[in-house]
Order: sequence, then structure tokens, then C-alpha cells
Amino acid sequence: MIEVTKFLEGWGKVRQNLIATAEDMPEEHYDTAPFEGIYSFRKQIGHVLHADDVLFEGLLKGAYDPATFRLDPYAAKSKQELVAALQENFGAQSEALRSRNDAFWSEPRKSFDGSEKTAGELLQMMKEHELAHLNQLYMYLRAKGIVPPTTRKKAAARAARQQ
Repeated sequence: MIEVTKFLEGWGKVRQNLIATAEDMPEEHYDTAPFEGIYSFRKQIGHVLHADDVLFEGLLKGAYDPATFRLDPYAAKSKQELVAALQENFGAQSEALRSRNDAFWSEPRKSFDGSEKTAGELLQMMKEHELAHLNQLYMYLRAKGIVPPTTRKKAAARAARQQ
């Protein structure tokens, strides 16, 4: 249980940065992308949410339904709805994981790519996927002249140390 708690703390930091990033971007820029041919800001946030939903459901059931990847339930959501979903789904997923017994963590299950993985390996994949999109979203913020939340935190900590 200690490892689960530590994992969720780390993933929680990633999610908090994603929430701060989603809050920082003005909604009028949610449908823009810094380059042609890549997801808009809204699509990036929606993709993270949808992938987490699908992957988490597969994690709990032990197998994934590939048809659910084709849906796009977040495409028309507002900024406020996306931020709320980021907060709510992480809370619900964390709670569900904390209640799992030891067997849950060691039972092999099918990953979305057909390979067998443990719950911990699948969760790490989910976290890494989210982190990859978060880093892309930092580029979107910077393209609009907005300093990403992690950079602001580091600058504030540095300023506090210098006082």
C-alpha cells in the first residue's frame, strides 16, 4: 500500500500541473494549436482524460475494449468542464486504487497493445502518457506568452531562498 500511496502522490503532482495548465490557458485559445496538424489545446486535454478513462477501465476489468478509444466524449466540453473532469476523474481513480487488495497489483492483465502487464506497469504507462501531453501543453502556453506552472513554482522557490 505504501508504493500505491507514493505512486499516487507522484501522479497527483502531474495532474495538479495539468490542471494548472488547463486553468492558465484562456478559453479563447482552447481550439488553437501552435503548429498545423497537431491537436488543439482542448483536444490534448480531452485526449488525456479519455485515454485515462479507457485505460483505467481496462485496468480494473483486466482487458481493454479497443472500440472505446474511437469515441471522443470531451470534444465539446468547455474549459470549466475539462478542468472539473481533470479534478474529478483523478480523485475517483485514486480512491478506487487505494481500495484494491494485494492480488490486484500482481495479477497480469492485457494492455491496450495486447501485451501482459501488472497493474503497476499499466498505471506507470498512464502517468507517463499524461506527462508527455503535459509537456506538449507547456509549449502551447509558451506560444501564447504564458509561463508554465512548474516554471512559476521554481521561480517563486528561488526568489524565496534569496530573501
